[in-house]
Amino acid sequence: MSERISALEMAVGFETRLYDRASVANWVDGEVFASERVEGPLLELTVLVGKAAHEIALELEALARAESVAATYAELTLACLGVLVETHRVELRAAISHLFGMANSSEFSEDDCAEVYYLDDGYDLAAAGYQGTLEGVRADFLAFTGRYRHLLVGVP
Repeated sequence: MSERISALEMAVGFETRLYDRASVANWVDGEVFASERVEGPLLELTVLVGKAAHEIALELEALARAESVAATYAELTLACLGVLVETHRVELRAAISHLFGMANSSEFSEDDCAEVYYLDDGYDLAAAGYQGTLEGVRADFLAFTGRYRHLLVGVP
């Protein structure tokens, strides 16, 4: 991912509360000014007043999907969350919770679902002091999401 915030990062960041409505509004303004033609989800995002958070998230997700056709949104989310956790912009617990909420989506493979459940259990056990460490869970999380990092090469 480049210095410019991509639609994917904005979508995942909004869903994990890294970015708020004001951040989305400022980002949309910048995208509109940089675009030759404003249509579709970007046009829908020019008006945030009265929209529920889930509506904004869906429109950001639609923009992110349009930027990359090489992977599913779930795979892109895995890659993006790995970067956001690695750079300490999103907390590990928030990232795992977000993935847990997505785990039953049709875009997640059975193996990915199992890995997310493993990470969720591992985090809970480490946080309670029963088994493992949070650093160990973080390393497992980064290894898991790192398998998808190559998908971000084409994301602006």
